[in-house]
Amino acid sequence: MRALALALVSLSAACTPAAEIERQMEEASREGCLEAGFAETSDAWKLCLLLQDSNRRLEAMERRLLWLESDIRFHDRPWYGYRR
Repeated sequence: MRALALALVSLSAACTPAAEIERQMEEASREGCLEAGFAETSDAWKLCLLLQDSNRRLEAMERRLLWLESDIRFHDRPWYGYRR
C-alpha cells in the first residue's frame, strides 16, 4: 500500500504545485506509519515520520548518484570515431 501511495505521488508530481506535492508526501508518510501500527501521539510516531523522510531523501540521492555514475561511464568510454 505504501508503494502504491508513493507511486501515485510520483505520477502526479509532473503537474502539481510544490505545496501539493509536499502535502501528498506527508500524507503517504502518515499512512505508512499508521499501517505500521504507530499511535499519532507517541515518540515512535515521530521517529517513523523522520525515518520515512530520511529514506525519501536517501532514495533521491541514490537516483542522483546513479545518474552521475551512468554519465561518467558514458564519457569514460573511448570514442572510436575520432582518430589522430
